[in-house]
Order: sequence, then structure tokens, then C-alpha cells
Amino acid sequence: MFNRFAAALHHAVEALAPQQTLLEDFNFHWKSITHYFINNKDDKKPVQESNIPSHLENMLALLTQEENQMEDNQTGPCMEHLLQHKILETLHTLGKADCPPGMKQVVLIFFTNLIGKIKQPLLPHINVYKPVHGLLKVCGNVRAAPTEREEMQFLLLVCAKLRQDPYLVNFFLELPKPTLKSKEPVSLSSSSSGNQPEFSLVDSLLNLAQSPDTRIAVKACEGLMLVASLPEKLAAQCITEYTQFCTLLAERLCTLYNALPLSMDPVDVDSVEAKWGLDVYSDAEDQNMFPGKRQLISLLSWFDYCDQIAQNAHPIVAKALAMSMKERFLVPIIEPLILQTSEVGILTSTAHLVKFLQMTTSIDLLEVFVYFILGRGTEQEVPGMTDHKLRQRLIARCDHLSDEIIIMSLKLFETLLKKPHEHIINNLVLRNLQTRVYIDRTALPPPPADNEGARTDDNNVDDIGVNDENEVHTNQVDENQTVDIQQVENETVDDDHIENQADDGSLVENQADDSSHVENQALHL
Repeated sequence: MFNRFAAALHHAVEALAPQQTLLEDFNFHWKSITHYFINNKDDKKPVQESNIPSHLENMLALLTQEENQMEDNQTGPCMEHLLQHKILETLHTLGKADCPPGMKQVVLIFFTNLIGKIKQPLLPHINVYKPVHGLLKVCGNVRAAPTEREEMQFLLLVCAKLRQDPYLVNFFLELPKPTLKSKEPVSLSSSSSGNQPEFSLVDSLLNLAQSPDTRIAVKACEGLMLVASLPEKLAAQCITEYTQFCTLLAERLCTLYNALPLSMDPVDVDSVEAKWGLDVYSDAEDQNMFPGKRQLISLLSWFDYCDQIAQNAHPIVAKALAMSMKERFLVPIIEPLILQTSEVGILTSTAHLVKFLQMTTSIDLLEVFVYFILGRGTEQEVPGMTDHKLRQRLIARCDHLSDEIIIMSLKLFETLLKKPHEHIINNLVLRNLQTRVYIDRTALPPPPADNEGARTDDNNVDDIGVNDENEVHTNQVDENQTVDIQQVENETVDDDHIENQADDGSLVENQADDSSHVENQALHL
């Protein structure tokens, strides 16, 4: 009864009292919050039982109302009071301590709404990005925390702001401070082992990406993709060198692959289609169910996520991720399975490798697969040459005793030849044709310069005249040579004719002698 009377009296006083300004209302709500902590130092009641959440909502409403009344790019008195009195730093301290219980959740909601609803850029202010940076560090520290949803919303909002203004990411990189003796600018390579750079935003997102809540994990992966695609080189180097970004992505791929059955039908593997995102797969609705399908979908979904990051991320991040997948997944896991002697294992591992190649769209990841399978050799092959063991084994299996292994090996090379990479054609085909004369290797003459165009034309005219004279002379020589050849042939024919006539004369003389001999014999008789 007394509380109702006090509330009614308070409303009556507010109605009769003169209207306060926005700044006075703002100060009233903030002082109410500070007085609560002064009067309740050891109070363990949850924050929801106090008026702190309502006071913070009113403060945010006043800031929004003030911004709507101000012109563009102008800061009102309430915002100036917020920045000058370091109210955000005080809230960050209360949220980090989570005192009273639930204060961290309330602070996260206030920061998210403040940065998201206020149109003017706040992150460049030192009294804003410092408490924001401090609040980033406390996100993701506790697995399956009750504030994961608020933490994820806050982190995604910061990632979106960095995506709009990429230079802001430098405010969230904790680089080593230069000493007084060294005047060199701070760089990642000059940091000592005891004072390494940190990227708290990426660390928090990696922690939340391992959350048992699938929705939280997917949102964290989205945030990681946004940060990895920032064009800032320093941020990319910090991600690859001083965070577990590449390592955790590759290790999770290994974990998902090891969960697959040892033997799978290549037809089943080829029939599965999976894309990264929220898993809506249902075993009850699937008519083509086979053992290990859910595990295979999870593996291919994560591989598609790694491929999308390698395709959209900064080139430094893309190359580092591709190399990490090779060193932690392809070489230690896939290669021994491909080189094994079990036919069932060969079929299963080759089918998985073909599926990975079909899904790969990133240039850096495709290059890693190509060199992993074919090696780097481009010289001509000779009998007995073994430049890359895996390549030789796969080629040899194209003539295997098992028809299924032959088909899978040929399908692997077919998939390779469909990929747009120069090394594939050079390694499999052109390396053995370079010493042949199938290709004309003569280089075309360089085009003439513009300032020598007139002189070149004159020279061309002279050359044409000389060439015409040379052609006439050559034609005359050819005609003379032709006449001489015909004359020699005619003389040869005449000589042959004379010889034939001489032979005929000798024959006539012989016939005449024979006739004389016959007449002599007749006379003698």
C-alpha cells in the first residue's frame, strides 16, 4: 500500500514539476544506477530484480531521441556526457565482474543496441573502442554460458561494423608496445616471444564456434568469415600467425573425417550433396539412408566452409589455411589411406578425394590438392622415373586387376582435368611433348615503334623492290637452269639414240656376215 502511494506521489510530482531536458533525464538515470551500487555493495540479488535494466533502456532511448533531433554529424549533450564521463568503461567493469549476477548480459545488450542503433560512428572514439575491446575479451570464455546468445549478437555487430570500415580493425589488434630504446615502428615480425600480438575478436569467435549450440556455432563461423575477409594486411597476418584460426579449422576437418566408417560405397559418397550452414537434415525424411551419411554430410559441410573461407578471405589467410589443411589433413590422413593395399580402403579413400576435388572452388585450395596428388614435376618422364609416389601409384591403378579401382582412378584424373589449373595439363600431358616438334616455338618479331613508323614504311618499300628484283633474278636463274636441264636431257637422249643406232649397225653387219657364210657353204656344195 505504501509503495503504491509513493509511486502515485512520484507521478504527481513529475506532472507538476517543470519538464526536464534530455541531459537532465540522462544524468538522473545514470545516477540512479551508481547509487544502487553504492547502497548495495554486498547485495547478491540478480540484476533483473533491480531497476538497472530499465534505467539503461531509458538512457538508450534518450540517446536515440537526441540523435533524431540533431543535424547530421553532430553530437548532442547526452552523447558528449556519455563519452566524457567514461560511462561505457564503468559498464564494462561491471559487466566483466558480472556483479550483480546477470549484469554481464545487461551490459552486452546495452552495448549492442548502442552501437547498432546510433547512426554516427562511435567505434573510432577512444572511450568507446577501449571498453568494447575489453568486453570482447570476456566473450566465449565460458563454454555453454547463459550469455552465449548476447555474446554472439555483440560479436557479430562488431564484425559488421569492421566490414563497413575495415580500418577500424587496427583498434582491436593488441600489438606489442615499442620500447623507449627502439624507434622502429611496431610490426608483427619484431614482436618477442613473451609479448606477442593478440586478436581478441578472433579468439572469442573461435571459442563460440565450438559451442554445443549449433546456432551459436554457425553464427560464430559467419563472424570468422567476415573478419578473415577484411582487406587489412596486418589483421590477416595476426590471424594466421598469432591465433588458432587455421589450426582449429584443419583439426576439426580431421576429427570429422575420422568419424566416418572405414568402408563406404563410392556411389553413396558421390550422391551426397552438402553445403555449409545450419543443418536441417532429418534421418526420418531421408529415403536414401546409408551408414555414415550424417557423418559424411557434416564433413562435407565443414569442407565447404573451409573452401568458402579460402575463396573469400584475404590472400594471406587463404594460403595459410590451404597449407594448414595439407599439413594436418591431406598428408597425415588422406595420403596413407590412398597408398594402402586394401581394395575396400582404396575405393573409399579415392571416392572421398574425388568428392573433395569436385567441391573445391578456391584457387589456393585447388593448388594444394593438385600438388599433393601430382607433385611439382614438369620435366619429361623416362622409364623407371618415380618423381612423386602418390601420382605413380594412382596412374598404375588405371590398369588394376579390380575394375572398380580402375573406374575410381580414371574418375579422379577426369575430375583433375576438368579443373582450371595449368599444372594439371603440364604434369599429365605436356611434359612429355616439350621435346617434340608438335609446337612451333619461334617467337614473333616485336611490333615496330610508333615514332619509327614512317621510316619503317620506307624500308618496307625498299625491301619490296629488292625482293621483287631478287624474285625476277631467281626466276631467270630457274628458267636458265630448266633450259640447261632440258638440253642435257636431250643430249642424253641423242647419245642413247646414237648408241642404239650403232648397236643396230653392228647387228646388220653380223647378219650380213652370216649371209655371206651361208652363200659360201652353198657354193662349196
